[in-house]
Amino acid sequence: MNKQLVLQTDFGLADGSVSAMYGVALSVNPQLNIYNLTHEIPQYNITK
Repeated sequence: MNKQLVLQTDFGLADGSVSAMYGVALSVNPQLNIYNLTHEIPQYNITK
């Protein structure tokens, strides 16, 4: 069974932060399914 990872961050999409996170996660488990919930929530307010 493949593992699932859902990402919710305040990183935005202007730089390579999300891509770096993908790379690290996939280096740990290449079979991982990654889904993006959002990367545009207000900075430092991950409860939104």
